[in-house]
Amino acid sequence: MAEDERTPEVFQDPWFRTGDLARFDEEGFLYIEGRLSRFSKIAGEMVPHEMVETKILESLGLDPGEQGIVTVVGIPAVLVL
Repeated sequence: MAEDERTPEVFQDPWFRTGDLARFDEEGFLYIEGRLSRFSKIAGEMVPHEMVETKILESLGLDPGEQGIVTVVGIPAVLVL
């Protein structure tokens, strides 16, 4: 798909879809806490790393808001013969 065709996909009045995960605190400050585009393809599905990190933290009984304790990264699979 050409870039000029993709442009309308990211504009949703009045917002620009960046793929950022963010939250507003009680005082109205915006915190960007991750990106949806950090993902790995697992069994044919695109899985956000942030979702995996959150599930790991929850399973360990830790606060999912504590970013940086667990970091998931994707590495390319290597075929060894």
